[in-house]
Amino acid sequence: MSDAKKLLATYKYPKSKEYESLSFIEQSIFTTSDEAYNRMRRRQIGPVFTFTSLANMEDQILRDGYLALSKKLTQLIEAGNGKAKVNYYKYFQSVTTDVIGHMIFGREIGAVPSGGHPLTQWVNDSVNAAIQTAKFPILKPIKRYLGLFRIKDFKKYMAFRDNAISDRYAQIEKIGRENVKEDILQMIIDNKESIDGKPITRAQIHVELGTILVAGIDTTSMTMTYFLHVCTLYPHIYKKVVEEIDREFPDRTQLIRVNEGRKKLHYFTAVILEAMRYRTVVGGTFPRDSSEDGFQLSDYYIPPDHIINIFLEGIHYDERVWKDPHVFNPDSVSITTMSDAKKLLATYKYPKSKEYESLSFIEQSIFTTSDEAYNRMRRRQIGPVFTFTSLANMEDQILRDGYLALSKKLTQLIEAGNGKAKVNYYKYFQSVTTDVIGHMIFGREIGAVPSGGHPLTQWVNDSVNAAIQTAKFPILKPIKRYLGLFRIKDFKKYMAFRDNAISDRYAQIEKIGRENVKEDILQMIIDNKESIDGKPITRAQIHVELGTILVAGIDTTSMTMTYFLHVCTLYPHIYKKVVEEIDREFPDRTQLIRVNEGRKKLHYFTAVILEAMRYRTVVGGTFPRDSSEDGFQLSDYYIPPDHIINIFLEGIHYDERVWKDPHVFNPDRYLGPNGEEMKKEIIAFSLGVRICIGRNLAWTEIYTVLANLLREYEFEIPNDCEFGPNNVDPATGQPHMFPDKIYITRCPENPDRDCNVVFRRRRFVK
Repeated sequence: MSDAKKLLATYKYPKSKEYESLSFIEQSIFTTSDEAYNRMRRRQIGPVFTFTSLANMEDQILRDGYLALSKKLTQLIEAGNGKAKVNYYKYFQSVTTDVIGHMIFGREIGAVPSGGHPLTQWVNDSVNAAIQTAKFPILKPIKRYLGLFRIKDFKKYMAFRDNAISDRYAQIEKIGRENVKEDILQMIIDNKESIDGKPITRAQIHVELGTILVAGIDTTSMTMTYFLHVCTLYPHIYKKVVEEIDREFPDRTQLIRVNEGRKKLHYFTAVILEAMRYRTVVGGTFPRDSSEDGFQLSDYYIPPDHIINIFLEGIHYDERVWKDPHVFNPDSVSITTMSDAKKLLATYKYPKSKEYESLSFIEQSIFTTSDEAYNRMRRRQIGPVFTFTSLANMEDQILRDGYLALSKKLTQLIEAGNGKAKVNYYKYFQSVTTDVIGHMIFGREIGAVPSGGHPLTQWVNDSVNAAIQTAKFPILKPIKRYLGLFRIKDFKKYMAFRDNAISDRYAQIEKIGRENVKEDILQMIIDNKESIDGKPITRAQIHVELGTILVAGIDTTSMTMTYFLHVCTLYPHIYKKVVEEIDREFPDRTQLIRVNEGRKKLHYFTAVILEAMRYRTVVGGTFPRDSSEDGFQLSDYYIPPDHIINIFLEGIHYDERVWKDPHVFNPDRYLGPNGEEMKKEIIAFSLGVRICIGRNLAWTEIYTVLANLLREYEFEIPNDCEFGPNNVDPATGQPHMFPDKIYITRCPENPDRDCNVVFRRRRFVK
């Protein structure tokens, strides 16, 4: 909260350029990052929204709002023989449409009497279209065609506003300005102030009217909606609110007005405020620029030219401000307590929520399904290949695709660079994991490392991005492949790559017989005859599972290796200790380090890996589970049935009840007398019945690639690297890590800039 107050107190930290993409025509009082423009618009429009001005309009507001709603409810109740089932969200939207519409245009809208008005939907659609094009600028030229905002509705909405403006100019001309009623539209037209010395344009009037309509309809109606929803969920709260109103305003012949309500209705106000906190109506994040001087947060410093996202809902749940912030939430709760997470993940009783279904491109998979039987079946089919016993049989192949291919490539680059090579380790680790999992799935070499990359890696990353966006905005699902995130031609190439592999496999079986086909993941899926519906596995189902394993096999492991190497560049003393251990435990450089020996001997190396997993949990965001028909008892309180419990892995890894000084990178946590217990507190691979099926492969790659790499090569950050051991956060004393972004997994925000090191072959004394 203190950071947000400091950031919002001044124009020094302007709104970021991202706001510009929210504008349909040009900047507005809301979207502008220009201080002078914002101040001008506030001087023009602000006076109408003072309590003094609003007091003069209170009778009008009452007529458009409560009185119109009361009249409508009375009609409905009489028609329903004493009761009426009413959609309160829609009627609150109608109320706010009528109130703000009348204030803007100086005429009645009539949404409440009519049971709705198109203006409400037009405004809501314009918000949706603006948000989508802010997320996907490529859609801006076609925002009005997206189904979110159909062209005919866009024209009607613009015509409605345009007619109001035309009528006003005609009215001024006909009866004179002095005889025109004061309203928001008139205040905007009247004001002669401008930035460029020119009178306000018709387009600017349009923009400001649209902005005020959005702000005036959505936020207030949703606040009233959540208030009433809370009253339905908590009868004792509802009862206390009504008792206070009856006690303070017993004379029912007099309407309750705002000033008296503010003075007397303390509990009512408290419930409104708590509803505002519990369900912050203005969701998402609100980006501000850090200014040319940077910005000092409570805990660390943000350099110039960075974006600081203000997360209002997070501020309203800040445990440093709010005690038990998750209490009173009717819909969902987030947990950061390890004991709760272990209990929740230990059983299928608390299934993955329906939100996972929107991550599927074609149909459910081992990862997205909430069906226990389906998940168990897929684990039986695919799981055996990922045991350490099975992986030991494939370790030579994993070494060839992984470390040996990488070593060969590095040697070529170093020789070409006269003894050194600047390498983007994030991209090469992605290539390594692409080659390893690709070969295991398809039974053939992919060749990403030798070629310096392969399209398969990007196709997989793009598919994750598209899945996440459509999970957030389900309306985009039919066009996810067109979103620029995942272009149609790339989608076709990705599907063709997988489809060709499946076709080739069926052809191979037919040609040489099943007994002569090499065992791999694709073959295990094809072979398994078990199914939920009694039918053989379909081609679509094979596609889905291959895609799921590719995502899990490429991203999580490559990012774990990326953070490990990044940590080595930030903490030279840790890097030194890791290398010393490897040299001491594996002095014979003619023998490759293998996973089983690495797990037994490389204790400090393992500790650094675990701490990297904790410090930057690769699987980001929250993971929702249903609370079951019996509800769920958390450590501190009870979650009723039919609620969602969000597991925040990163929060669990920073829980101060488990981790001492969680913001300090300290591998020694996993060594010494309590080391084994602390290792169990890492849940980077999840845990329980839905634990990551490929975790053993990840560890195999980590030991075989990283341990061998550090034994044979040394590295250092280039001179122009922004993030190194000397770029220290003054608040924590820890080096700044490079910024990242989160989809399902984390990835570097700027890998081309931040993920480079200079490799050399190590020199050994003979």
